[in-house]
Amino acid sequence: TKMQLEEYLDLMSSVSEFGMNAGLNTQDLYSKTLQNETSNLWVISVSHKTSLDNYGILYSPRDEYKPNFNRQLTLPVIPAPLEQIEKYKARALEVDAEYFCKKCIASGGKVELSSDFLKLSKVEQVEYALHEAFHATSKQFFGRKVEQLSFEYEEGSALIVGYLGAVNYFRNTNLAEDAERHWQKHFTLARKVNKFVGELEEIYAFRVGEDQRPVPQEQKLREKEELLKKARIELSDNLGTPINNAFFIYWHPFYGKLEQMYDKVKNAKDFTEVVRRLTVSEKW
Repeated sequence: TKMQLEEYLDLMSSVSEFGMNAGLNTQDLYSKTLQNETSNLWVISVSHKTSLDNYGILYSPRDEYKPNFNRQLTLPVIPAPLEQIEKYKARALEVDAEYFCKKCIASGGKVELSSDFLKLSKVEQVEYALHEAFHATSKQFFGRKVEQLSFEYEEGSALIVGYLGAVNYFRNTNLAEDAERHWQKHFTLARKVNKFVGELEEIYAFRVGEDQRPVPQEQKLREKEELLKKARIELSDNLGTPINNAFFIYWHPFYGKLEQMYDKVKNAKDFTEVVRRLTVSEKW
């Protein structure tokens, strides 16, 4: 609606100024016109059933269902209508792979005006915008000064900037408690994801049983299912479903370094100091 558009433009303008004052690149942070939604951006993740990797799950270059999973933790961002994404899912299941997919609401250092973005809470909109502002800042800063950050470190830093930025942006407003709860909720979810990834890796690792023989795949699958039952209870549907190996391949690159990045800034005196510490000229 016209009111939603005006609220969006006012909020993004305010967030841009807030981010710029903290040292972020917000020059081209948000679009001002509604995007064409016949095709959306999606991130697809696949995995083998008894390992946290997707090596060898390859679609033929001649295959119309072509997301090219050619190494561990490759997460292709694919522009496609939902019908095509459903075909990708069916194709993954044909080769006995586990599958997870999420719609990408913002990417590339910019927020796109869409019906999905407008459905987010104000706290989430600010978090997304400042997250993308960090990516824009990273491309500008690290591209000039030092080697580009790895995906895991950049995403961990961008998440911290988004969550803590929203906390600081809404401080002393009626959304202050919502912003703090949003940050604490996702920090807790991140720690749980990382814990489950570590436990899954232990299950899939080469082990010998009491008979000194390698633990069979059937036993590993049983142990995996027991662990995933716990994960489904603890994570619920907060991060999407299904919760399987592909789910963890998707989320671990985002959350894997989050705690390390938070340790770097947790005693920062203000948000400007948070941004400065995460954009210093050093290689992680």
